[in-house]
Amino acid sequence: MRKVDKLVVASLLCSAVVGNLFMLVAWWPIAALVPLAFVGSLKYEGAKRLFVFCSLFALGTAILLSFKTPYGGWDAVTFWNYKAGSLYLGDWRSTAGDIDHPLLIPSLIAIVWRFLGAQSPAVPAFIAIGFGIGVVALIVQSLRKFRSTDAALLAGATLLLAPTFVIQTASQYADVPLALLILATLALIIRGKDALAGFTAGLSALTKNEGSLFIVAFLVAVILVQRSFRQLCKILCGLAPPLTILIWFKVSIAPRNLVLSSPRVTDGLLDSSRYLLILCAFLTEILNVSNWGPALVALLLLPLLGIKVDAELKSGIAIGVIILGIMLAGYFVVYLITPLDLKMHLGTSLNRLLMQLLPTAVVLLFLALRLPEKGSLDEMAFGKVEPSI
Repeated sequence: MRKVDKLVVASLLCSAVVGNLFMLVAWWPIAALVPLAFVGSLKYEGAKRLFVFCSLFALGTAILLSFKTPYGGWDAVTFWNYKAGSLYLGDWRSTAGDIDHPLLIPSLIAIVWRFLGAQSPAVPAFIAIGFGIGVVALIVQSLRKFRSTDAALLAGATLLLAPTFVIQTASQYADVPLALLILATLALIIRGKDALAGFTAGLSALTKNEGSLFIVAFLVAVILVQRSFRQLCKILCGLAPPLTILIWFKVSIAPRNLVLSSPRVTDGLLDSSRYLLILCAFLTEILNVSNWGPALVALLLLPLLGIKVDAELKSGIAIGVIILGIMLAGYFVVYLITPLDLKMHLGTSLNRLLMQLLPTAVVLLFLALRLPEKGSLDEMAFGKVEPSI
């Protein structure tokens, strides 16, 4: 085994211990989770131990933060849970307000409240944590088919080591559910489930407005890479039901989009200072260790293992890379034309937009890596592991 392989993986695993300390800043009771998570992972070995430790710590942190803010962060309170309350009371028209956010998450919360017969704050918190668990589970399941179980668990741990992922999950932001749907769409298209991929892409547009950009990115990527009219028809068939609902909502209920309806759209495109400000904000946020923690270390170090793309994965990886590129370009353009204060808009939303793409980026990285043979990750990081009795 190459020395660089051992160095990269060992550095990542060691940073896991340090990285969890980032979460201690959020709320001091989280410190108690470190020994509890460690004890809970003792019966496992190697990559399984790392994954279980990170999972227990992240889950405990999300639960504690949910107790601290039962209705989530500002966006969750103002948009998702407020709209859910309006739906629960049967007031459709007040769900739109001044913002044209889609209603998938509020509708889901309202349905559960209706079933329970009460507006319990535990419901949106439980749903948000469920989406977070779903993202990690989907990463592991997607990679197990094409990579070793150890590599899949290492990828799941990589996402869990990003403090912003756990915080945004507990904050009940819709960016984590959107990240799940983006990743699910890519996983389905790689497996040849074209109609289902179209359906999940449509659900993303019902989750957040960025989902509409994702639909465009997804269709463009499929057309450029696959060039199959039959496949495109299957995707459009799956896309049609949620897209019909979205069009009805935008036409009948939602107000005009704040950014796209601005009368000064072209002003931002012609202002060179905005380009530099946005580019600097992107670079600063991407390298923000306090937000991304050891996940950033992983994304920077793991490519040193080398790139080796299997023939059966080339088209799927190409689609994923094109999607990420178009999404980032779309975010950039939205910041250029936003009528809001640019610095404020960047400061309050950029890390959440990047969070939407992080799980997909992690999966694409692990699909393209020249990973060690099955079962050797444990040996690289921990030495030879004897089977337990």
